[in-house]
Amino acid sequence: MSVISLVSIISIKNYQVVQRTIVETLFIQQIESKIRATQRLATAYEQDYYFGFEANNFYIRSQATNQNDWQAKLPTHIKSSRENFVIKYLANGNLSKIEKIDFYLETKMERVSYQFLLGSGQYKKTISDN
Repeated sequence: MSVISLVSIISIKNYQVVQRTIVETLFIQQIESKIRATQRLATAYEQDYYFGFEANNFYIRSQATNQNDWQAKLPTHIKSSRENFVIKYLANGNLSKIEKIDFYLETKMERVSYQFLLGSGQYKKTISDN
């Protein structure tokens, strides 16, 4: 194997790692942004809104229309601790029950956990080694 081929293979592998790391970072930022947006929608429109995950897709849905206002696919190299997950923001912005979901970031080798808190509508984020 030539040196140029070896360098090319290493460069491609490094590029893939960097690309996956960026995808993981942007995914977590997008999820957090959409969780906060769901709470704001519930209070602004004074109706229940859902932030959920099913069939490898995340969504925001209003109770009134029962249609997705937003949807995004879970990247293949990020795993979720649950196959189905729904948090319901009440019209006052509070949560209806306690929920938890974990994401396993393959490239960063981290687990990002979200513990949703009853009442306030807030969540506690924890990052730990996988």
